[in-house]
Amino acid sequence: MKEKLEIPAIHDKEFITILTDLGLYESIISKKANCINCNELLTIENIGGIKVIENSPKLICDNSECLENE
Repeated sequence: MKEKLEIPAIHDKEFITILTDLGLYESIISKKANCINCNELLTIENIGGIKVIENSPKLICDNSECLENE
């Protein structure tokens, strides 16, 4: 069974700061970010999670199937 880390809810401004710090925000606002599972175009509104793969943060959409795969 995969270990899951639960993160408490955060304010939108804090989320943008986190995305910026991880180097992900620019790709989202320039419409170049996609879900690592289904390839859906990501916006601030449909990000469901962030996963680190080989020391690189990756985004997951809020689709329940994509979130269940993690």
